[in-house]
Amino acid sequence: MPVSHSIKSAGVKLLKHVFPVVSSVFLFCGSADSLSFDLQAVSSITQPNVGSNTSVQVFYVDKRTHRAFSQGDAIVIGVVAQSSSDSSKSDSEHYKKMLARVDEALTAWETRRSIVPGFDQSLEFILTSRGKAEAAFFDVDYPEAIRLIEQALAEVEYIFQLEEDFYNINLKIAISAFETEDVKGAQDAIALALALRPNSKEAEFWQQQIIQLPELIAARQAAIAARNEGRLQDEIDALHRVLKIKPNEEEVKTRIEAANRELQDQRFKRAIGEVRQALSSQDVEKARNALTKAQRFNPSHPEITRLNQSIEELVRDLEVAKLIQTAANSAIQDDWIAVQESLEQALKLKPKLIDAIEGRDLAKSIIDAQSKFDDYLARSDRLSSKNIVEAVHKELEEAQVLLKFSPRLRTAVSELEFEMVKWQTEVPVRVISDGKTHIIVRRVGIIGAVRDREIMLKPGTYRFEGSRRGYRNKLVEIKVTPHANEITEVTVICNERV
Repeated sequence: MPVSHSIKSAGVKLLKHVFPVVSSVFLFCGSADSLSFDLQAVSSITQPNVGSNTSVQVFYVDKRTHRAFSQGDAIVIGVVAQSSSDSSKSDSEHYKKMLARVDEALTAWETRRSIVPGFDQSLEFILTSRGKAEAAFFDVDYPEAIRLIEQALAEVEYIFQLEEDFYNINLKIAISAFETEDVKGAQDAIALALALRPNSKEAEFWQQQIIQLPELIAARQAAIAARNEGRLQDEIDALHRVLKIKPNEEEVKTRIEAANRELQDQRFKRAIGEVRQALSSQDVEKARNALTKAQRFNPSHPEITRLNQSIEELVRDLEVAKLIQTAANSAIQDDWIAVQESLEQALKLKPKLIDAIEGRDLAKSIIDAQSKFDDYLARSDRLSSKNIVEAVHKELEEAQVLLKFSPRLRTAVSELEFEMVKWQTEVPVRVISDGKTHIIVRRVGIIGAVRDREIMLKPGTYRFEGSRRGYRNKLVEIKVTPHANEITEVTVICNERV
């Protein structure tokens, strides 16, 4: 049964749309069951005849399995003849590429409408041109479709260029406003620039800089106020905040250097004053700390050397004073060896200190006298010697001026005087013999031949020597002690024949 003309036209249009590169389409219509063909119907809608250089491919569509188009019992069976030329395919691909670029721009503008002047009119023109291009493409009128889509793409690119120019202008305005510290102008311009290019790293950078403009202005004002009030450190801190935002301001850098020099000079003078005050109060640690501080501010200033010498002199003076006080305390304790040691240390620090020299000499004299007197007392038996006693008397006379300084020395002198009296006082000694032995006391005198005799001798060691003709001499040594409880006895008898 023949197919109507409308069905034929629809089939042809469908096949041309599905296969836009075909040069000829043949539509066969027939019953799905009998698969009979109406050649007349075919010939009435045939496109230009297939040329000799055209390859033909037959498409058979079974209604029960692969239905492509139908109305009633109609079956569409396409026989497509493809041209060997690729020009139509190339035009189609070119069109699609341009369409994709247009659509990409339209998609972007759906979420971010452009703010350039005349954008709405341009968008309407682009959408109209795109719609017409799609219609022409659907009708396989590629030249017209390409012309229209190129027209739309040109408008897209015009908008893009306008956006780029508008972005650059506003970015420059924002930067210029930042440099002149026009907060509102900078904020408005950078907002427009970011609206045109939200992902611009450069615009984001300047946005962050502009955000700091109020802080920058406040820092400048704080620096001016601090300078007027003489608060140099606050001024420097404020200027550093300015440089943090605008690091290339040479005038600010110069002012910071000048303020730093002025501040260093102030701090140096203040530290020097602290050193002098500490010296006057004899606070060495505080003086050294203040001098260290002053050195940080002006290490080569000659006052540093002079004050350092003053500190060292103070250290020596304090050490000497401490040693002298130690010596004085030792003198109170009657420890003249300690007195001598302390004063000798003091004289190493100050060799010409008169008080230390005199004190050391006094200590040495007391020590020497004490040593001699102690030695006499340790061997008091020597005090029985006339020569020793004469020497002791002389030394005691010389020591009289020292006695008021040393209780121990006074005690030693008293003991020594007592011992001298004791060892110079004669005590009785009983000499027993046989009346035949001749007895002498060496270095004292002759006793003679006695049987029992008492003589007086000073305490000490004596040698009694007995002699008798025809007998060996007899030598007896005795030690006479002072104030003995019992009389000392000595027996001298020569009874050993020769």
